[in-house]
Amino acid sequence: MLQYTLVETRWGLFGLLRDELGLRAVLFPSESPADVPQRFSGVVRGDGAFGDLPERLRRYLAGATEPFPDAISPHLGSRFQQRVWALTRTIPWGQTRTYGELAHELSGPHAARAVGQALAANPCPVVIPCHRVIGADGRLRGFRSGLDWKALLLQLERGQTGQL
Repeated sequence: MLQYTLVETRWGLFGLLRDELGLRAVLFPSESPADVPQRFSGVVRGDGAFGDLPERLRRYLAGATEPFPDAISPHLGSRFQQRVWALTRTIPWGQTRTYGELAHELSGPHAARAVGQALAANPCPVVIPCHRVIGADGRLRGFRSGLDWKALLLQLERGQTGQL
């Protein structure tokens, strides 16, 4: 059974979706405040099913160092994507790695594009901190919710006041 909850933050309304085995999605605010709740049409609201994740997300978005050890549903992604996501979760708070560095750890330096594709399919940003993965030249590359969000999350982790 799928359940969702909404998390009001200073950056807008986030949505969380889970099944009985773990988290399935973290939805970022959009241009229209009604968009996030509408994406859960037909899904049961289960605020208590997420434990303290909503509060940790709020604190994180306020600049606090917060862990996200939450289980990710095993129904998500291919085996390779799951390996990339698991490795990405080991990147410490406030640090970054390049796509090539992750690729080298997983299967060799020629898999950087595959790592990028796996991270582009990440359904649970922040919990799977794909914002911490950058280009070899140090520039920000792809983020499902936009590069402004990626920059904001990195700024928050560096103790800077972020702006969208």
